Amino acid sequence: MWGSSILIYTRVLGTSSWITTTTGYDAKGRVIWVSSANEYLETTDVEEYELDFTGRIKRSKSTHSKNGASPIVVEDTYEYDHMSRQLKHTQCIDGDCVVEEDLVLDQVVTQSSSVKASNSITLEPGFEVMAGDSLTFSARIGIGGELIASNTYDGLGHLIKKGVGGVDSLSLQEVDYAYNIRGWLKQINDPEDLGDDLFGFGINYNDPTGGALPLFNGNISETHWNSQSENTSGNPVSNYYGYNYDAMNRITGASDNTANYNLSGITYDKMGNILSLQRQGYLDNSVTPFGKMDNLDYDYDGNKLLRVSEIEDGEAAYGFKDGNTTGDDYGYDVNGNLTSDANKGIAAGGIEYNHLNMPTKITLSNAGSNNGVIDYVYTAEGIKLQKKKTQAGVTTTTDYAGDFVYENNTLKQFYQPEGYIEPDGSDWQYVYQHKDIWDNVRVTYADDDNSGSVTSAEIRREQNYYPFGLEHKGYNINSYGSKNNLKTYQGQEFTEDLGLNTHEWKYRMSDPAIGRFWQIDPLAEDYTYNSTYAFQENKMGMGVELEGLELGLNKWFKKGVKWVARNSKGQLKPISRKSADRILKNRGSVTQTQIRGGNKKAKNLMQSTTDKKVVRHDGHELKSGKTGRNHYQKKSGDGSHVFTESVKDGAIVTAGINTDKVDEVTSKALEMGSEMTDAVENFGTNVFGDNAFGNFVDDMNPLNLGINELFNTFNEVLNPESNSASNDSNSSNTENSNNISVDNCEGEGCQ
Repeated sequence: MWGSSILIYTRVLGTSSWITTTTGYDAKGRVIWVSSANEYLETTDVEEYELDFTGRIKRSKSTHSKNGASPIVVEDTYEYDHMSRQLKHTQCIDGDCVVEEDLVLDQVVTQSSSVKASNSITLEPGFEVMAGDSLTFSARIGIGGELIASNTYDGLGHLIKKGVGGVDSLSLQEVDYAYNIRGWLKQINDPEDLGDDLFGFGINYNDPTGGALPLFNGNISETHWNSQSENTSGNPVSNYYGYNYDAMNRITGASDNTANYNLSGITYDKMGNILSLQRQGYLDNSVTPFGKMDNLDYDYDGNKLLRVSEIEDGEAAYGFKDGNTTGDDYGYDVNGNLTSDANKGIAAGGIEYNHLNMPTKITLSNAGSNNGVIDYVYTAEGIKLQKKKTQAGVTTTTDYAGDFVYENNTLKQFYQPEGYIEPDGSDWQYVYQHKDIWDNVRVTYADDDNSGSVTSAEIRREQNYYPFGLEHKGYNINSYGSKNNLKTYQGQEFTEDLGLNTHEWKYRMSDPAIGRFWQIDPLAEDYTYNSTYAFQENKMGMGVELEGLELGLNKWFKKGVKWVARNSKGQLKPISRKSADRILKNRGSVTQTQIRGGNKKAKNLMQSTTDKKVVRHDGHELKSGKTGRNHYQKKSGDGSHVFTESVKDGAIVTAGINTDKVDEVTSKALEMGSEMTDAVENFGTNVFGDNAFGNFVDDMNPLNLGINELFNTFNEVLNPESNSASNDSNSSNTENSNNISVDNCEGEGCQ
């Protein structure tokens, strides 16, 4: 029984064409099919899903066609364990995996096929037949199909092994994963012992082996990698990077084991705009093949980059090209989008944008042999449908029809989870990719000889990168096959057309040579502390750039705990981003804070006294104005608020309160008024940072010392007889004692 369906029309911007999408649901409201017709690209797509009783996809069938040609049918089969973790994913194209036969059987059987090792006969639907009886029915003969992935997990749920490609019993590559005791990823294969692996990648945090600084906050201290690619050029191969960061976790340098690909001298302004950058690299020079490739100096107007200057005249054929030595290099429109780049030969107004701030036309008119035009077409949702390059009268059109990519109306490839598939005559060739922790494509390979295994000779390409995404030159291998830039750094398309050399993210374009975006961050209002053009907040060791929007933290950084503050003991404690925002917006007062630890009366009195706006002293009574937030407050005869243990018949009972100490404490509180306000400014500016357990400037001692002193005095004031016992108790509970944190703390780790 089918449920309802929904019809959606999406306009193709700049045209009269529409995309019509229909989604069908079963009786339980689960999606079971999606049909789409794209008038502009002249494509149709139908996705059908077979679900199990829990709603997991058991099988899916995708039918795609363009310009009325014969459809391409892709069938995927999935298996799961009891925890709904995917165990296996196999794929068939154009029905080459299943043959329907009429069989006569006298008992339930499973029979191996001789076509492939994984083939079997599976009877559908399930049935029981007694021996000696006969039954004629249609049996489904499965030929296994291509293994996309076969996963193995440990007892903690970590993925520890993945078979990729080939058939189930013999995958083309086995990828092994290792973790440290915290569950942080340590290895993707062993780079020191590859065996049959084509690529290995290691990650060190607090235990670097190459001289990098040990880090204990989740930042990556160094990475190691190795591959079995054949280095026909004879150039040395870099297989190590040690990273340096500043106190805000922004990258300041990266050193490789050969020094040929070092990145150094990165400095920032207060908003995180890069001020300087130096880069070693391949010079394409037979005399000195490696040397200083870039030595860059940046000039700004606010966050807008005006010019980048090459301090030393470089001879490099790669990296940043200083194509303009007079005046400003860059221009912008009223929305802050880059509209000109004199270094690339893009004149004023040479980049045009739509209302989504996505580029629609890029004209290079001062680029010499690179002169030409690139046009883009998007849907109303901002999805890229087409890129058209025109140069010297020749036009190359690339169509993006979902997972299918066409070049001049000829299918170039379509994606699968571990790489892509390309036409191979009348057949199909599966191409696979090894990736690192940042989803960077590092090694591309295929079983081109259909031997069931792959060797270094079947590595199509090796790619390695500087931080910010510029590709290493001089040793990366492009052994054979066409150069594929559709997915490269962090899985993004790299556009080399006309010397543009940019990464195309979903929402913005980035220039890896200078480490910046072209456009303002669409989420800029949520990240006011950060430059609107900064790439990944410059925090390369903490995660990835999320679609051109924001920093996507590595999974071991606790969700919701990106900010920390010091308590009165100088300990770093996690708080939520929401709580940090509240304290930053409330700098003139610290009433947002809660005092944890100590006895209840001390906490309540402390909460009142820490706000200079409401605390005053009148005789032996502490009045709190109109705050209404203090727990131990009662109205006296004159209507003022007093702090006491109880009120009886309108008389204030002060038994047990050391009134001399009250005078002393109140005086100190009033004297600290302006000092505490200044300290709060420091508290908001320096203690907090959008980095999980990062390093901070420790300049908030006035607040810490003052609060700690007051708190200890309050304990003595309100409960002198049990003060020593309370101190003993507090000293045994370092997690909660005297802990100052922001009210309404959210996320893991908040107390």
